[in-house]
Amino acid sequence: MNNCPHCNANLIGEEIPKEQQRFFGTAHWHREIGIEYPEKYDGVWEYQCPDCGGTWPSEVAKLRGNYEKK
Repeated sequence: MNNCPHCNANLIGEEIPKEQQRFFGTAHWHREIGIEYPEKYDGVWEYQCPDCGGTWPSEVAKLRGNYEKK
């Protein structure tokens, strides 16, 4: 996702140094914040916008079909 679904802020960050891009598989950092809830899933459950604080479910949360806000 390139924009926040709440405030439409651009979530594409600065360019990753060229010599490191091969490790990340992308050319730019992403600004969204990954939030984990260990009791639900061992990984990112939702993302948060650094600008407005809005949250949205990760793909895992959508696939499991039981996304709920904390």
